[in-house]
Amino acid sequence: MDATADRSPASGPGRLTPDLISTTWEPTVVRLSRDGGRVVWAAAPHGRTGEHPESGLWTASVADPDSARRLTRGGNDTAPRWSPDGSRIAFLSDRAERGTAGLYLIDPDGGEAEPLVVRSRAVETIAWSPDGSALALAVPADPDDEDQRREKERDDAIVSGERLARNQLLTVPVTGGDPVVLPVGDLHPTVLAWSPDGSRIAFIARPEPELDLSTDAAVYLVAADPGQPGGTPQVERVGAAPWAEDLCWTADGTELLVLGRQATSLQSSATVWTMPAAAGSTGRVLGPRIEEPLCALGVRSPGPGAPAPAVITIADGIETRLEWRGDGPDATTTLWESDGEILDVDVAMTADGPVLAALVHAGSGPLEVWAGVPGDLRQLSDHHAAWSGITFGAVQELISRTDDGWELHSVVVLPTGGRPGPHPTVVLPHGGPYWRMARNLHCAWHDWSQLLAAAGYAVLLPNFRGGSGHGNAFASAVLGDPGVEFDDVEAVIASAVEAGITDPERLGIGGWSNGGFLTAWAVTHSTRFRAAVMGAGVSSWPAMVMTSDVPTFSADVAGAAPWSDQPGHSLEHSPIARATQVTTPLLMLHGQEDVRVPLSQSIGMQRALRGRDLPVQLVVYPREPHGIEEHRHQVDLMTRVVDWFTTHLPV
Repeated sequence: MDATADRSPASGPGRLTPDLISTTWEPTVVRLSRDGGRVVWAAAPHGRTGEHPESGLWTASVADPDSARRLTRGGNDTAPRWSPDGSRIAFLSDRAERGTAGLYLIDPDGGEAEPLVVRSRAVETIAWSPDGSALALAVPADPDDEDQRREKERDDAIVSGERLARNQLLTVPVTGGDPVVLPVGDLHPTVLAWSPDGSRIAFIARPEPELDLSTDAAVYLVAADPGQPGGTPQVERVGAAPWAEDLCWTADGTELLVLGRQATSLQSSATVWTMPAAAGSTGRVLGPRIEEPLCALGVRSPGPGAPAPAVITIADGIETRLEWRGDGPDATTTLWESDGEILDVDVAMTADGPVLAALVHAGSGPLEVWAGVPGDLRQLSDHHAAWSGITFGAVQELISRTDDGWELHSVVVLPTGGRPGPHPTVVLPHGGPYWRMARNLHCAWHDWSQLLAAAGYAVLLPNFRGGSGHGNAFASAVLGDPGVEFDDVEAVIASAVEAGITDPERLGIGGWSNGGFLTAWAVTHSTRFRAAVMGAGVSSWPAMVMTSDVPTFSADVAGAAPWSDQPGHSLEHSPIARATQVTTPLLMLHGQEDVRVPLSQSIGMQRALRGRDLPVQLVVYPREPHGIEEHRHQVDLMTRVVDWFTTHLPV
C-alpha cells in the first residue's frame, strides 16, 4: 500500500496564523543520489526576514525515515546536485557575498563547503559531468573595464540591446582551477545537461537575457572540451524550443528530452518533446500528445535499464501522477499515482527497479519530502511539525460542466468546525492563467484558503479555461479572449450552490496575478460579490503589453497589441473599461517593484474608482516584485485579506 494513501491534514486544537505560515520552512527542490540510497533537498521559509533570502540543505537516507539532518545554514543555499558517485553535493550559495550565488561543493556527511566558482555576478544553473570530474555552469560574464568605468563615473546610460549581461557557459574541474569558457556566441544559456558519454553539453538558450525572447528559445549542443580531437568549437542548433523549461538526455545519449510547449505561445499546454541529439533535428511529442486532456509538469531520464526513456510528471485535472513514456500511444504506463500534488520529483534506476524522491502534498496535507519505491514512499522531512495541532478545512474535488461543454475539475476547501452548509463563500481564481488548483493544503501567503476556512468561509478554487491539467485545447481557449474564463467561474459557483456548499447571496472573490485580473473582471461585470481582493491584477491589457516584462505573452492573451490593426480589442477585454460598473468593496494589493504586472495596473484601477461612494483601498509593498517575499509584508497582506472579507462579507 502506498504510504501516502492514508495521510491527511493534521487536526487538533492549534491555531493557524499569518505569522506561522510566513515563518514555516518548506522544501523547494529534491534530488536522489544515483544509487537511489540518499536524498538531498533545499528548504526555505515562505517569507524572508532579512535583506536576502535564506535557504538550507538537508539530507536523509531513503531507507530510514528518521535520518533527516540539516547540512547547511546561514546563506541562500539552493539547487543541490549529487555527484555521479554520491561522494559530494554541488550547490549554489551566496555565503561569500549575500545576494550573489557562487558554486560550492560539500561532503554529504557534513563539514565545510568548498567554494569552486565565486564571481561578481550570480551563477544561475549547474550540471555535473558524467564522470564527476567537472561541472558546467551558466553565469553572466564579470563586468569588464568599461562596465566598471561607466559605473564609477556614473556614465551609465542604458541603451536598448547594448552591453547585455548574457550568460556564459563554463566548465570547471572539481579539483579547482580556472573555468573554461565554451563558445556559445551571443546566446543566453539557461538550462544545461551533460551528455552521458561526457563529450557534449546540451543547453536551452534564447538570443538575449530578456525573458520575453523565450519565444525564440532553442536547444543547442557544444563540445564539452572543444580542444580535444573531434571537438566541435562552434555551437550547433538542434531545434526550436519556445518557452522550454527543462532538458535532459536519454540514457543512451542519442536523444534529448525537452519540457516545452505544444505551440509557440506560453499560453499553450506543457508537454515533453524528444529531439535527436544532432544539428537541425525535428522534434516529436513524447507526451502528452496534443489531443490528450493532460499536461506535463516535469521530465526525468531514469537511466539505463528503465522500461521507457522518460518519466513524466502528469497533471490530470486536480490529480498528479508519474508515467513511463516512450514512443507511441501504447508505450505509456503509470509509475506512481499520488494522493496529493507532486511539485518536484527525481528518479534513480537500481538493480531492484526505480526509486523515487518527491515533494508531495500527501493526503492534501503540507508539502514534505517523500522517497522510496513506487507504492511504498515514506516521509523523510517534517518541516511542518509546528502545524501538527491545527485543524484544517477539508479539501475536496468539485466537478462542474459549462454551458458549452467543458468539464471542470475544481477544488473546494470547507470551513473548519463541521457546520452544515450553505456557507458564505470566497472564490479564489488561480494565477497564470496557465496554472491549476490541485490536491494540496492551499495554505500560503498568496493562497488564503485555509485562513479563510478557519474564519468560517467555504473557499472555491475553480480550474477554468486557460489553466493546466486539461490539455492544449483547454489551455489555449483564452487566447485573444481574456475574461471568457469567468463563465467557468460562474459554472463552478453554480455547482457549489447546487451541492449545498455555497450561499449564493454571500459571495466574495479574490486572487493574485491572473486571479487578480479575474477579480477585477468579476467586479466590473457582476454585482453579486460583496467583497473583493485584487492582488497584482491586470486592469488594462494595452498597458500590460506596453509595460510588462512579458509583452508577447500579454498580447497573445489580450488578442492584440495597442498598435495592431485592432487597437480597441485589448481595451474591450480590460476591466478598466467597465470600472464605472463596480459596486463591490475592493482591496488592491501590489508590489512596488513588480515588472510582470506593473504597479500602474492597480494605480489605474484606483484612479478609476476615486470619488465613488465605495470602500476602495490600495496597499503597496515597497521593494517587492510580483511575488511578495518579505515576512512582515506577507503577514500584513494575509491579515488584510481576512479582515477585508470579515468586514464586508461577515460570516
